[in-house]
Amino acid sequence: MPGLVLENPNGNMMSYYVLTTPLEDQLGLMPSVHLNMNYDKWKILEKQFTKTQFYEDEKQINFILNEREGIPNRVVDVMKWYGHQVPTAKFQYLVLSSKFKQIIELFRLPKHVFYEADIYIESEKTIYPFFVFHFHFDYIYGIQLEETIFEERHFRASSNIKSILRKGTIRTPEEFYPFAEENAAITYWFYPDKLRFKSDVYLDLFATEDGIIVSEPLKEAIEKANMTGIELTEYTRYEIIMGQK
Repeated sequence: MPGLVLENPNGNMMSYYVLTTPLEDQLGLMPSVHLNMNYDKWKILEKQFTKTQFYEDEKQINFILNEREGIPNRVVDVMKWYGHQVPTAKFQYLVLSSKFKQIIELFRLPKHVFYEADIYIESEKTIYPFFVFHFHFDYIYGIQLEETIFEERHFRASSNIKSILRKGTIRTPEEFYPFAEENAAITYWFYPDKLRFKSDVYLDLFATEDGIIVSEPLKEAIEKANMTGIELTEYTRYEIIMGQK
């Protein structure tokens, strides 16, 4: 199974939150960066920086701040990676400060790599050290599929329920993915709105198709440290049940 597997010693249910980078904060529009790499290096990064593969050619990723009129030149603790080809590993990476890195390293994380990075502000001729956090975790491998009921909904009319598949219809990821590919016009919801993970899976950060999800303890640590460049909103699409027998 991809990802680090850890046990929740308490087996408690808790709230989870979606971590996003907002469009603006009290200082105005949020800053963003783009790659500062030549074509050959970028092609290697594109090939290796994926949902299933880590970037192994080099451990350094260089960025340039996107300087635009009306947006203050600044760095925040989590930077938007925007422009010059964002990796296909959607929701599985963050461009973050060393302080943010120190916080999340104290928590249970999926299999991951921290790449050294830097952000160059051309108008100021200044370089800021940063990191790229890249992680692998396919939550389909982590949930109890055999105990899951799937609800099929039409892609363009999610309220129009086509059918509810009985428990045990899909038991493994190897059964789920071919089924999903063969029925690409249908979206699949977990019914009745629960994501029940295997008893030995307990993570404070992971991702679903809804984005990067963090646990309540990690959220509290992020807020206590006054991290900038992020927004944390309660995850309400599914009830997440993790670390329980």
